Amino acid sequence: MAIVRLRPPLRELADGLPEVRVEGSTVEEALRDLERAHPRLDGRVLDDRGRVREHVAVFLGGERVRGDARVAEADRLEIIGSISGGASAVAELLVGTRKGLFVLRGPRDGAMEVVARAFAGAVVEYAMRDPRTGRYFASVTSGQFGPRVHVADDPTGDWQATDGPRFPEGEDATVERTWVITPGEEDGLLYAGVAPAALFESRDGGMTWGLNRGMWDQPTRKEWQPGAGGLALHSIAPWPGDPSRLPIGISAAAELDHRVSAAKPSARMSRYRLMRSLRAGAP
Repeated sequence: MAIVRLRPPLRELADGLPEVRVEGSTVEEALRDLERAHPRLDGRVLDDRGRVREHVAVFLGGERVRGDARVAEADRLEIIGSISGGASAVAELLVGTRKGLFVLRGPRDGAMEVVARAFAGAVVEYAMRDPRTGRYFASVTSGQFGPRVHVADDPTGDWQATDGPRFPEGEDATVERTWVITPGEEDGLLYAGVAPAALFESRDGGMTWGLNRGMWDQPTRKEWQPGAGGLALHSIAPWPGDPSRLPIGISAAAELDHRVSAAKPSARMSRYRLMRSLRAGAP
């Protein structure tokens, strides 16, 4: 039997089960079996024709699939409400503070309330929800154990520490804090900007992170000067529709975008050469 993984709010409609075993040779057959086993889910995932609803995304093995995709015995399906289409009636806000992460929810036209708190006593620099997968990420810096990115399927539940970001062995540097986490244009790709100014990448849902060598090995790095918050890569803005472009911001170095002419480099660095190196992954 295949397994369907459920996230809130669908999980609550399936008696709180995070996973349900189902039968069926296609995605839609498996989802029909899910609705039969848990009638409160009826109509939430499949429409009246028995097809996957327009604003529902189904993933099989990490790839988005259609309703007629074949399902094997040991396959795992994941259902995620699409961000496109009508807005949810409930708003959610993730607030990172020096005393932990606060999750606020409430009606879009009304007051919000704190529904959960995580990482009490630790600094949370950044928190976000990946709209592609529904997974949550938080950058947490512990005074005793240092910085780490944590992930969760539900921000009101348990969080799991990932392996990084951290510098590879042999580098005379250590991650002081993670300033920003951003989904890339490529499926499954995540970026993290850290102090000291470095760019990390993850291709496994944020569980492991690798250093972008093209950024780290820039020969102009010795000329960069830290700002009030240290030498930090604090902004990452993937270019829509073009995975090869990655504007980033570093304090205090420059805003980096390969559209800037190489004939007019920044006083502190050539933006063109830096972006070319980032795309090549080499200095």
